[in-house]
Amino acid sequence: MRVLIVDPHPVTRDGLRAALSRAGDFEVVGEASTGEEALEAAPGLQPDVVFTEVVLPGMDGVEATRALHEVCPDAKVVLFTIDESRASISDAIQAGICGSCRSKSQFRSSGVLRTDQSVHS
Repeated sequence: MRVLIVDPHPVTRDGLRAALSRAGDFEVVGEASTGEEALEAAPGLQPDVVFTEVVLPGMDGVEATRALHEVCPDAKVVLFTIDESRASISDAIQAGICGSCRSKSQFRSSGVLRTDQSVHS
């Protein structure tokens, strides 16, 4: 599964890349630190999955999700957020996310790395 990681923090991107590589079925094809960078890179990378932080410089993760679906309509987006308000989650769902984790620390325990079959459906 081809993955694009979008997060403003290099250490976080490194950690996600390492976790995904240990999972085996993932190939990190690109990284971006902003939504704008992700939108520029995504058409050429054609990711199956985009893992993105909700808080990004410039366009936030929800806006980036909407725009990513325009350039890569088949890509699934998983959003990392600490904001669990109904409005925030509702906005993200309407933008087209296929899943979310409350924080990056939940990433390993959430089963995200074991759900590659559901991402393809």
